[in-house]
Amino acid sequence: MTQNLNIRAMTHDDLAAAGAVIAAVDLFPPDLLPEMAAPGLSGSAPELWLIAEGGEGLAYAVPERLTDGTWNLLALAVLPALQGQ
Repeated sequence: MTQNLNIRAMTHDDLAAAGAVIAAVDLFPPDLLPEMAAPGLSGSAPELWLIAEGGEGLAYAVPERLTDGTWNLLALAVLPALQGQ
């Protein structure tokens, strides 16, 4: 059965859930997440952190330098139980 994910901008309150996804897929050490996400979450950097409602997955993108409207998706993770759906 396919599950729909509702995606929204990540907030500081989502860091624990995002860290759990990162740990589950071994993307990078989850203890690095608060410092990595801080500029984007505070609005001091043009970064995009997204999370699936319920903490099932996350995405991270940054604008491509020297372009207009081009973004690079640098991280995309979904809990292992939901992968392939």
